[in-house]
Amino acid sequence: MKIKLFSGTSREKIEQDVNQFIRDKEVFDIKYSSYYVPKEFNRDGKSVKTICVDRVLVIYKEGEIDVL
Repeated sequence: MKIKLFSGTSREKIEQDVNQFIRDKEVFDIKYSSYYVPKEFNRDGKSVKTICVDRVLVIYKEGEIDVL
């Protein structure tokens, strides 16, 4: 069993990358999470702009796909 991690700020790009990656893999599980990262701060040190980062973890097996 192996894992592959995808991360980025464009959900469309991550979806495309994950779909392309799993095309010839036997996938056991896919986990998704997102979090906000501060990008700009005001004079008081408070975050005024953030960016959303999405992450996808794919647990898979390489080789022939077992068809049931």
